[in-house]
Amino acid sequence: MNGKMKRWIGGLIVLFVVFAIGCKNDPTKTEAPNKITGTTPFEVKLPSYFPPMPDVASNPLTVEGIDLGRRLFYDPVLSGNNTQACASCHQQQSAFVDGNKQFSKGIDGFDGFRNSMPLFNLAWATRYNWDGKFNSLEAQVPNPIFLSFEMHEDLAHAVNELKSDNKYPELFAKAFGTNDINVDRMSKAISQFMRTIVSHNPKMVPGIGEQIRTPQESRGFRVFLDETKGDCFHCHEVNVFATNFKFVNNGLNENPLLDAGLYGQTGNMSDAGKFKTPSLLNLKYTA
Repeated sequence: MNGKMKRWIGGLIVLFVVFAIGCKNDPTKTEAPNKITGTTPFEVKLPSYFPPMPDVASNPLTVEGIDLGRRLFYDPVLSGNNTQACASCHQQQSAFVDGNKQFSKGIDGFDGFRNSMPLFNLAWATRYNWDGKFNSLEAQVPNPIFLSFEMHEDLAHAVNELKSDNKYPELFAKAFGTNDINVDRMSKAISQFMRTIVSHNPKMVPGIGEQIRTPQESRGFRVFLDETKGDCFHCHEVNVFATNFKFVNNGLNENPLLDAGLYGQTGNMSDAGKFKTPSLLNLKYTA
């Protein structure tokens, strides 16, 4: 691996310092190239208090796959008029949401009907989207690309554009062994990149947080844990993620028939109006 690639890797796993406390201590580790595919396995080195990152056997992290996924994530070529990228509504400087907007606009000027989700710590989730529609990142990734009120692109057309590009065939070959470009590989590459976006705040970590919180933060934390006051911890668990990754009805959806939430996926009436518990990390940036 040449010096240029090493510098690229060092900056890639942002473990995104701009908003993730402690990320400056997250170096990366690579191993020898895989003899079968020619790709280089990639390991995200996490703080000691983090649970291990789950492995995805069908889509392991590789240097080349992450590189490709990052380029695709920031490339507006995946939208119908080549003006909007994934990063347009999931902005790094805003914890990968759309700034302080309630709803993002698609390429045709139409508002979406839900807030764009922050994209960090996704490797530990098991369901995706606010309503849990998808069970894997790989299945979720194409969705905003073809939705008419988002990037509004025909997936076959997107693939053809990537094939005709002067750089992508080579990048796909580096990531997957051949220069065959298809939706499955495109989704796998973007998913790899998104799994490397890690955020954490040691002040939320049991056994560590109480040692570094300010007196004011400690008072607030007691309210956070008090079932007669804040009662926040049942959903925003006291762990490195500040969420339980589950789906709950927080009462904001006055009429669940207007947006059924998890019920739309399960058909279980007890899931009506339930949505994914957001993490409390990076609230300063997500607005």
